[in-house]
Amino acid sequence: MWRVCGVWWVERWMFGRVIRLDFRLTWPEVNFTLPKGYHTMTELRDRMIQDMKLAGLVDGTRREYLRAVRQLAAYYMVPPDRLTERQVQEYILYVRDDLGVAKGTFAPLLAGLKFFYLNTLGYEWALFTKKKCASPARNACPTSAAMTIAGV
Repeated sequence: MWRVCGVWWVERWMFGRVIRLDFRLTWPEVNFTLPKGYHTMTELRDRMIQDMKLAGLVDGTRREYLRAVRQLAAYYMVPPDRLTERQVQEYILYVRDDLGVAKGTFAPLLAGLKFFYLNTLGYEWALFTKKKCASPARNACPTSAAMTIAGV
């Protein structure tokens, strides 16, 4: 197979003659515009990078946060701004419980998704904004705390 000026051809012997088969690359012209409210992945990525720079995050952290959002979008094969809170929650639970990733891997993933949805998109999802439950006291007896405070 040879290539000259963007044209590929193959010369084949058929019935005692050389036949040249040309393969010309043609690209269809596509005029595609996104519906109102949709963003391209590049636009979202650029917005997130700008927000992370404004927040003062270092390069390594920015890479991890971008990876978290990219993996989420790849999992659902949908732009991340089109996902529901429930879908994101299911993905987080899938990564944590089904895949069983280590805490050191899970923490940046969760932080990256939280940054993207809260800071870049401005969503006020309870998944990322609700307070976490306080850890239970070591001793469940309420009088032991009062006695400790009183110095008894």
